[in-house]
Amino acid sequence: MSNDLDHLIQEALDEALSSVTPLPERESLQPASSVNYPTSIALAWLLLVIVAAFLYLNPLPAEPDAGIRSIDTRLGASLYHLAYHIESHRQETGELPEYLEPEWTDLDSVQYTKTEIGYLLRGQLGNLDLSYRSGDNPELLLARRGQAK
Repeated sequence: MSNDLDHLIQEALDEALSSVTPLPERESLQPASSVNYPTSIALAWLLLVIVAAFLYLNPLPAEPDAGIRSIDTRLGASLYHLAYHIESHRQETGELPEYLEPEWTDLDSVQYTKTEIGYLLRGQLGNLDLSYRSGDNPELLLARRGQAK
């Protein structure tokens, strides 16, 4: 029975294919020669110059104050370590140091002033100024932003 069914399907297929007319053969497609190579290069360069000029006149926004933030972090960390050394000296000797030891800080522009109730540290790096009074929370030096001059 399977052979009869296969034979019937084959006959139906042959009849269907006999009524189909084949398509005429086409010529192989050639690339379009209407594209002018020098014009394409000129347009590409023109587009490049326009994009470059636009980006020059309207630069992409950068992260604001990225450089100031790194300077501020360095200044805050330096004052934090300096306050630690001063407090360690106070605990060891019972009094504030008369001057800052050179190895306590890596900044040249730090002012140390003894006051009636403690001391005041003022550091300057670039155009930022940061100060710390004894008794303040030294942890805030690591998170505080300096004042730009």
